[in-house]
Amino acid sequence: MWKQSKIKISVGILLVLVVLSTSFYILLPEKIRIDFQKTKTVFSIYNNDTGKFVISGIEYSRIFDGTKLMRANFRNISYSINEKTTEWYRIARFKQDIIVEDFVVFDNDVTDVENVPVSHKVCITNAENKIFEYLITNIEYNGLTKEITSPFTFGKNMKVTFQDGYYRAKVYQQKVASDKIIVRYRVTSDYECFDIRLFDPIELSVSVTPIEKCHTEYYNVIEDVMGEVTKTRSVSLTEIHYINETHCANLTGKPSDCSIFNRYETTYGYTVEEEYQITEKIGEKSIQKAKEVCEIVGYDMGGQLLNCKKYGWKCYDLGDKILAKAPHQSDQDIPVCLSGERCDVFDKKTMIRDLRGYSPTYKIKRLEIE
Repeated sequence: MWKQSKIKISVGILLVLVVLSTSFYILLPEKIRIDFQKTKTVFSIYNNDTGKFVISGIEYSRIFDGTKLMRANFRNISYSINEKTTEWYRIARFKQDIIVEDFVVFDNDVTDVENVPVSHKVCITNAENKIFEYLITNIEYNGLTKEITSPFTFGKNMKVTFQDGYYRAKVYQQKVASDKIIVRYRVTSDYECFDIRLFDPIELSVSVTPIEKCHTEYYNVIEDVMGEVTKTRSVSLTEIHYINETHCANLTGKPSDCSIFNRYETTYGYTVEEEYQITEKIGEKSIQKAKEVCEIVGYDMGGQLLNCKKYGWKCYDLGDKILAKAPHQSDQDIPVCLSGERCDVFDKKTMIRDLRGYSPTYKIKRLEIE
């Protein structure tokens, strides 16, 4: 049996170039692997649970003449290892002397996975008035088909950037074929280059913000009516009368010869009525009040909307995941996926949907990410 040869070349601190007989790939161990082939570039990320690489996206550089895909009559790939960089080169030749070239650059001393590669440029010769299409297939995407802008993040923690000037940029949710991204440019000169890059960014938790739907509720309450009330009360008073006597010696006829003596006192007791005021309840009244009542109907997951209530689902934020429970479940108000229930679980880091359980109810609408 024929065995494919393999040559491993350490080009930097962590980066390894593996050369096969018909292709080659860059490897950042236990992080990412990028296979460079004559017709495509295959990105794979490392799965810590299985210890294997899984495909996260396949790139194509394509040329259209109107609506017709052009087929190359010659393709070739090569690489060069320099002091600070490793560079890949791919050339495809078409009729009418059209040439499409891919230039991919790697930093030999790279340690962060998000910088693999550092750049990717597609240059096109003799293709004025043709259409250049940058295509990524085999992606994991849970949302709806929609227009996108750069940068765009999708499943398996992948991100793509592409330069302005495109006339179409769209991600497609497909039922049978793999989900895909298409970015198209009109080529307007004999030689034109386009900067694009697919990579695996450093994992960061998606910022999850609850989407609330609020309304005002009115209700009546009975309140006491308070007022000032005048009342009377009896007050007991006591008066003491002192009887004084003056005695004068009258020896000289001067007032200083007189003295005052307290001889006795008389006490009188009596009762009077006085008025006073007090604040007290004088009645009741009905008052209408208002309060704002809010309900969480979904979540904004880093710009992607999970409109749970729109599809009849109920969602719960469980910290690192969002649990969504399908409609018609008997325990939808319990934030746990119970046996026999249909649930979707979304990882906040990767936005990957994990389907849990089964429900025979055929009317359940799929919970879409918009």
